[in-house]
Amino acid sequence: MSKKNEHNSAEKLTIVQALMSGKMSRVGVARKHNISVSTLVKWRHQYELYGVEGLAIRTRNNSYSAELKLKAVQNYFTKGRTTTQQERIDIVLYCQAHNPDYRMAADQYQVSYHQVYQWVKKYAEGGQDALKDGRGRRKPLEEPCY
Repeated sequence: MSKKNEHNSAEKLTIVQALMSGKMSRVGVARKHNISVSTLVKWRHQYELYGVEGLAIRTRNNSYSAELKLKAVQNYFTKGRTTTQQERIDIVLYCQAHNPDYRMAADQYQVSYHQVYQWVKKYAEGGQDALKDGRGRRKPLEEPCY
């Protein structure tokens, strides 16, 4: 099989066009040009998504600024926040009033989709008491059995 970056973008384009012409199978085109079928499929996919630029050889990985990385991390975690039991009840009722639209409720109240889904599920199973946050509280001690 081929070595990495053995073909330049013009050669890759010719190979992909040969495949897309439909005159040969993927296996036939791959054998003719001494590449793997998976490489051929990857090139076709890159060409379909990005055009000729998708076939260009990249000589290095992209680098991103610390500011951009920090912004990405902050955006990832902004949806979650601390809520009170009453807020959770309001969110569940809002969601139910809108034909369980979890995404709309999550966006409206700035919480995650997963949180809304879990709260609605807990509310359906146990009512308002199921939405209490019991983290950090000990279970009551059971009386010893004699």
